[in-house]
Amino acid sequence: MALVIIHIDKGAVENTIAEEHRERDVMAIFRREVMAQKIGYANFGAFAAELMRLSGYDGSSENPHVRPEYQLSRQEQLQRLLGVDWYYGGWMEDRSIVWSDTYLKETGNFLHLGIDCSVRAGTEVLAVRDGPVVLVGNDAEFVGGWGGYVIQRIEYRGQPHALIYAHLGTLLCVPKQHLVAGSTIGMVGNKHENGHWGEHLHIQLWSGIEGVTDWRAFFSEQDGYGNVAHIDTWAKRCPDPTPLVF
Repeated sequence: MALVIIHIDKGAVENTIAEEHRERDVMAIFRREVMAQKIGYANFGAFAAELMRLSGYDGSSENPHVRPEYQLSRQEQLQRLLGVDWYYGGWMEDRSIVWSDTYLKETGNFLHLGIDCSVRAGTEVLAVRDGPVVLVGNDAEFVGGWGGYVIQRIEYRGQPHALIYAHLGTLLCVPKQHLVAGSTIGMVGNKHENGHWGEHLHIQLWSGIEGVTDWRAFFSEQDGYGNVAHIDTWAKRCPDPTPLVF
């Protein structure tokens, strides 16, 4: 059952990426040796939800996904099943089952607004476009936070966007610094640095640039998740970053 879920149809994603690649040179978010590894596309939310169903999880005990070690073990299990070194995916995934009985139930924001890359802590993260850094910060003390994060102003499809790189550890850029595509912005963080998550990189686009420098207000509106009932609105506000990154 789980094997069926992880091998989902990704034709629309591949077509979008192919169209983007015809228009520009491919930008890489990681060093060549990492991009040369075997990479797959996966719906982690569906995979983890199916494992929870098969385990008989009924909400009467702690949701195991709140533990970073458990998250990481499920990521590694999915990688083994796919036969890849790491995977990406997650844009507009409904993760209401995976994150049931967690802090997200207070808002009902279970819709994942970006993509995740299941690379390990210490992986170097590169800027994918030219553009200035508008904000650098760290909220690693908050469980479920962003950890280290960088927001860069970029042009995407002819319009200004904020590009968020999150769950970082070491940060290697500063506000107002102009980044050139391929320059290092930081390293993927471990659970003590990334907001208490399993190791991964979160990448999210935000249409426009207004409001992102007021981090507390921005974070209160969304924290990488939005309400599933408003998926059409969120899909416009946070376009799919997959063709930008790969």
